[in-house]
Amino acid sequence: MNVEVQSLKAISVASDILVLGFFEENAPPRGLAGEVDWALNNSLSLLIKSGKTSGHFGEVVLVSSGKTRTSKILWVGLGKKEGFNHISLLKLASDVYQKLVMLGVKEAYLDLWDIEGSRLDFSSALNACLKGICQSQKEMSASRFINLTFHSREKDRVREMNRFLKDFDFKSKASFAVGGELFSQRKQNR
Repeated sequence: MNVEVQSLKAISVASDILVLGFFEENAPPRGLAGEVDWALNNSLSLLIKSGKTSGHFGEVVLVSSGKTRTSKILWVGLGKKEGFNHISLLKLASDVYQKLVMLGVKEAYLDLWDIEGSRLDFSSALNACLKGICQSQKEMSASRFINLTFHSREKDRVREMNRFLKDFDFKSKASFAVGGELFSQRKQNR
């Protein structure tokens, strides 16, 4: 499993699937989810408006698109902003990873949280996601790994985060603490 961080525009992403989170309160969606919604003629906004989806925690909608470089979009409900934390993100990442495995995805570009809308910073949110994914791999006894690219709005930190992720062995280090531990462990091991 290769894990990296990028800061791309939604229409520039070339991957098997885009995984985009949105809060119940954010209609229309913001950030990368909003970019994709706009590119798809407000398809998510229309689903929300019609009551077919709401953004409840864990709710997923899979759509296909010819308007983005990535043809599959997985919209993921993040629930309410005030209830969104490391623990809910850990569970969500585990569930999403299992869905990606079932879909046969080889690589995914993920924006599972809205930093502006939650109390999470990028490093601790990334740690929660990776821990959830590693737990999911253990539970599924997954022998194949999905290459993951996480979206960051912090363009100036992308290089720094990738430097720490580069040599991290997710196959053998399947357990680390939430809340910045991944990055602090890597700094100590250098």
